[in-house]
Amino acid sequence: MDELDGELKWDSDDPEESARGIAARSLDQLRHEIAGPFEDRFAPPGVPATKNQVLALPQIKLALLKSGLLGRRSSRDGSYLPGALTGGTKKSTLENTSQFLSAYFSAVRAANVARWEAGPPQLLCYNPAIQAHLRLCGEVVRHLTQYSKLDPHESDPEVIVEKIIGFCNSLFDFISNGTDEAFKDRFYVPFGSGGPARYFYRAAELVAQANSNFDPDGLKEFLAGTNKDTREECNRLVSWITDEVHGFVVRRLRDEHGDDFFNVAVRNKEIKKKAYEKSLDDPAGPKPLETYLDLIELKKIVETPENWPLFKEALSFPLPEQSKGLAKYLKWLEDFNEVRKIWAHPYGRSYSDDDVALLEFIQSELRKRLA
Repeated sequence: MDELDGELKWDSDDPEESARGIAARSLDQLRHEIAGPFEDRFAPPGVPATKNQVLALPQIKLALLKSGLLGRRSSRDGSYLPGALTGGTKKSTLENTSQFLSAYFSAVRAANVARWEAGPPQLLCYNPAIQAHLRLCGEVVRHLTQYSKLDPHESDPEVIVEKIIGFCNSLFDFISNGTDEAFKDRFYVPFGSGGPARYFYRAAELVAQANSNFDPDGLKEFLAGTNKDTREECNRLVSWITDEVHGFVVRRLRDEHGDDFFNVAVRNKEIKKKAYEKSLDDPAGPKPLETYLDLIELKKIVETPENWPLFKEALSFPLPEQSKGLAKYLKWLEDFNEVRKIWAHPYGRSYSDDDVALLEFIQSELRKRLA
């Protein structure tokens, strides 16, 4: 199919379609390049792959197109902008692309031949790594174009590769000298967890450590969210705050109204109905209905005129940026509930610096007020 793509899209007048054809042809050339980094590395469609054919050409082609090296759509007017490898003709673009990919990934292979030849177990010559490196190349070229004298359209592909490798020296040093354990700790990604993106950010982190102004989109958010200690601490804070608030509200209502507090203090029929339905669906069997209240439901119960006097001293406090003079300060509960969704549904989400600050602020307030 990809070989056919290279034929069908080659003559297209649509530059985006043409880029697909160029990408397909280039990768097809590279898998037949004698002694090249991708020789016999792509799994053939429809037949069993050999142990060395560990790469999926469609995935690599898509990553090459997404990198912007062959061009990209303008977010302003939708026009197709040339990429770093775009030449004056389709043939020259194809030559640039093949030379660039061969030179760059030859350098990756040369940085640690044993690791490359080992394939997926060593996390260097396998799909997420190749996709991540292609994205990194695109980001570095854009950075160098903006902050240095690099003009990719006036430079040979080999020169562009030299500039990228020089800029990414810390990454290549890690490929060469990092232990297998360190390499796995940095680049191993569980199946289904956004492998190429995670791999890219971990590689970009190494580059950014040596180049402080290198800041590709999403890197800061990724680092804030994937730092193991930060995530574990945030998860602990979310769990603690959730339990403390829930437990405090239930205790206050029970102290005030006795064992029948749920029926007396919870006047919202929808909240009662949902709690009852959740109890019927509980695989472990029904529990007291207050068990099934979520944070927003707790907020609604707390702020009713009948219940507010019980809670205003403990649970009403402004966020640092909130204006003064409000009758009730419960926005912190709404903001906390949004952060809590990261803990409840972690895939593709991460804690930001602002989230960390919010959790620490709420914990500090509740420790003082609920003691």
